[in-house]
Amino acid sequence: LDYIATNKVVPEVIEQIVKGISDACVETNTALIGGETAEMGEMYHEGEYDVAGFAVGAVEKDDYVDGSEV
Repeated sequence: LDYIATNKVVPEVIEQIVKGISDACVETNTALIGGETAEMGEMYHEGEYDVAGFAVGAVEKDDYVDGSEV
């Protein structure tokens, strides 16, 4: 999932951001299954963007890394 918030949506900029996220998903064999784009003029200055993402996955029990050796 992705989330993009900005002062005013500029479609060309949003397209570039989503393309970058999509390219990363292809590279990591994951899927972008949804997201939100919010135009919040009262919260952000012109040209400011807030971008966040969330991912969840599954792993075979034998491949689990518990961090004890990090």
